[in-house]
Amino acid sequence: MNDHQHQHTALIGPQEHDPLRKAERETPSFNRAWLKNGENLTILQRAGFTIFSLVFLAMGLFIADAGVIVARGGDLLSLMVFVGLICVPSSLGCLTIGILGVRNVLRFPKNPSPE
Repeated sequence: MNDHQHQHTALIGPQEHDPLRKAERETPSFNRAWLKNGENLTILQRAGFTIFSLVFLAMGLFIADAGVIVARGGDLLSLMVFVGLICVPSSLGCLTIGILGVRNVLRFPKNPSPE
């Protein structure tokens, strides 16, 4: 490594190239954009967040469907363990995130009324 590269690395520091530190800094802004600030989304962000939200909705419905299948044909122990402890919380979590995301994607900026 020559002196110029060494000085550049020393000024930037190793944390600038660490993807975990970068993700730690950017996660709150991603979550705010996805689940809260729908009025400020670009078309590309809106399309991407729609895909994320629909994937979460599909996962929640798939897990709930598996719970219904087990509940119909399973015994009491599998019903309590699988449906009660796994299916219900995870499907509700996925469905909640998906619904919040879709709701946020469908928020458009309010047009000012002409006066």
